[in-house]
Amino acid sequence: MTGKPIVIFPYSRFGAFPAAERDWLAKLGEQRHIYMIAEDALPDWASAASIVPLSLARLPELDWDRTCALVLHPCWTHIAAPLASRSLIAYLPDSEPQEAERWRSYRSWLCARATLVVAATEAFYLEQAFCRGDIFLLDGTDETSDLLARQAIEWHIDGYESQMLIRLQQRYRAIWHEEQADKTRAAGRIAEAREQADMAALEQNNRAEGEQDAATLQQSRQAAAREEDDQAGIPAVYRRRLTDQLFFHAVYRYLTGESLRAQGELLAAFEQAVLDGREQALQHIYRFRSAMQLELGLIDEAVRTYLHTALSDEEQLQGERLLRWMDGGKHFLAEALLYQLNDDYRSAIARLEPLQADPEARKLLAELYLQSGRLESAYLLLSKEPLGSIAEREQFQLMTGTVLLLQGKRHEAIHCCLIAAETNIEALGNIIELAKLDHIVMEQAHHRDREVQP
Repeated sequence: MTGKPIVIFPYSRFGAFPAAERDWLAKLGEQRHIYMIAEDALPDWASAASIVPLSLARLPELDWDRTCALVLHPCWTHIAAPLASRSLIAYLPDSEPQEAERWRSYRSWLCARATLVVAATEAFYLEQAFCRGDIFLLDGTDETSDLLARQAIEWHIDGYESQMLIRLQQRYRAIWHEEQADKTRAAGRIAEAREQADMAALEQNNRAEGEQDAATLQQSRQAAAREEDDQAGIPAVYRRRLTDQLFFHAVYRYLTGESLRAQGELLAAFEQAVLDGREQALQHIYRFRSAMQLELGLIDEAVRTYLHTALSDEEQLQGERLLRWMDGGKHFLAEALLYQLNDDYRSAIARLEPLQADPEARKLLAELYLQSGRLESAYLLLSKEPLGSIAEREQFQLMTGTVLLLQGKRHEAIHCCLIAAETNIEALGNIIELAKLDHIVMEQAHHRDREVQP
């Protein structure tokens, strides 16, 4: 076999891989060795695909300089990250709602360490697209889009660049959402015409049934018609769907550098959201126009756009901060903050990294590193800053412990937690959390009685 080996770090509730991906894995296995972490027998489908079990104890035996780690759950972060594999692919499905908050930090750290991220949902894809460049969507909604993602994974495993495929998928998704919006508009018009026809037929029946009180009959039938429409989701479902499609279309146009066109789509999404009665449409949709204006070099207009959307006390404080930096000639800081307020951490970081000599820039950059999961980068910045209070020293010790854990230095990480616990006993919770994490890892590594039907 000539291809680079792959080691799968499984997620048992994910069935190790969705049914649609199993044939693809079997095809990959024709050219390379594929292992899956297992402390017992693998599922039948994995054995049929020539996947070989690999115990945790045998991980050091592999040549990680030429091996790809394919990680399916954030619980593996502290095990997969220190291996320094040739490539680290995070392919993460949506966690269950009760798990989402627990894994948020680990998922963020894993994605920051990954050389490629594959998202199983569009929401997660867009979240990561504003944190990093190497990101693909593989959600099963469109065959062409999924094909691009699978091809990118294969290229990445073999050491080839996938930037061209990233842009290609983003452009394709923009066109796809545009087409979906057109279909939604057409379906909404058909539903509206059908509703009008039903009302006309109802009025004609009312006139024909003269013996019955016309007003009472009309009211009862209109109520019945409305109830039927509500159950079918007509027409409200079309309005909600159209808002989302227009917004996603705008976001993809922004990602592909088409901010002028993206503005038009965003304004259409905002108008539809207002008509649909969506709460916080101003903050959740219209505000993103400020990021698009930044991309077009219109910083004054971008600041004004944000100020129009700043309704809460915290948002108004951020607006004052923007104006202070603008008045002080620190336009790059204002731009970075505006990108941050629009959750575009990647663009904000790119603005600030050349400005690290400025104390305010360093402080904001460290905050952005933390928000985007780049814990080690934040640590390197903060390690140069003076620590004043006891609480600051505790937090830095805990951050140091996490960084050491991600580097595979488990004992040193626990020691940092113990130091922090000398002044705050709650820091021992990090050690307890690590024990829970180890237990979950072993659960994922045991496949017996976890066979998932295709």
